[in-house]
Amino acid sequence: MSFSSPLPGHLSRRSVLRHLAAAGGTAATLPLAGCLEEPQPALRVASNQWLGYEPLYIAREQGLFTTHEIALIEFTSSSAIIRAMRNGNIEVAAVTLDETLRLQADALDLVILWPADLSNGGDSLILHAGQSLQPPWQHMRLGIEVDAVGQYFLSLVYEKLSLPEGLFDILPIPAGEHESAFLSGHVDAVVTFEPMRSHLLRAGGIEAFSSRQLPGAIADVIVTTRHVVAQRLDHLRLLAHGWFTARTILVNQTPTVLEHLAGRQKLTGAEIYVAMKGILWPDRNEALDLIRNPGEGLARTIEHLENYLLETRALKTRRGHGSLLDPDVSARVLSEFTPR
Repeated sequence: MSFSSPLPGHLSRRSVLRHLAAAGGTAATLPLAGCLEEPQPALRVASNQWLGYEPLYIAREQGLFTTHEIALIEFTSSSAIIRAMRNGNIEVAAVTLDETLRLQADALDLVILWPADLSNGGDSLILHAGQSLQPPWQHMRLGIEVDAVGQYFLSLVYEKLSLPEGLFDILPIPAGEHESAFLSGHVDAVVTFEPMRSHLLRAGGIEAFSSRQLPGAIADVIVTTRHVVAQRLDHLRLLAHGWFTARTILVNQTPTVLEHLAGRQKLTGAEIYVAMKGILWPDRNEALDLIRNPGEGLARTIEHLENYLLETRALKTRRGHGSLLDPDVSARVLSEFTPR
């Protein structure tokens, strides 16, 4: 579907030179042909099904960029995004902060461009009816995406609720299979996120804990390498322009955007309305503040995540937030942008 009132202004493609007049001869065209720049390939941007990444898809629907400029690739799991980034198959990734730290540990020279969203209830621990986190405790089979934010979320659940160690038997399950595993009874519980969260609540699942009880703990970011920043700044600025323009459309919750979200996320209008309350999308100024503040914002969240990943030996060394957060880079990418 397309929105009823598209916003103006995506980058126009370079115009192609016409053939010179016949009098110029073939030889006269050769020097000019050598001066023509090869168009850069589309910037490949990867995300998963998380509702928080929808500004990317709204921007595409709105025509804020073309598929020749920005190619959106939607994976069914965060693990697949991490592999694609490691292998150089994408230039930009929408991932959680802990996934960013894991990628950085693979010697990728990463930089966070801007915080995409903060989870405020969009990540949840869902139980089957009849299961409980109250004593007397019974072991439960828990479906969770390993090497992703779900493990960190689960550690915070244990801590906040003082649950006994080993309460859950962990079954590694990609995010795209959470629903089928839960509904088939393969697991007793699942750590998941929107839209799977709303799908399972609709099917009778019980939300035992959510990120609403963990303010600021789970953040998603738009990340790339410094090499891409040096080579593709114009495309990154176009991506940022599309994101923040679409973000404004999203938070205004117009009927057309709600229809778009319902179709992509397979949720009813009422479910979309509730699900959106579980996600906070910073505007441009808020995003820069989260990058710039050395003692708060993303820096503080990175510190907490690094502590957890070092304790669990998922990381071997501490890198700190200094290399990931570069206010100058973020300011250049997020500067006011006028499409040509």
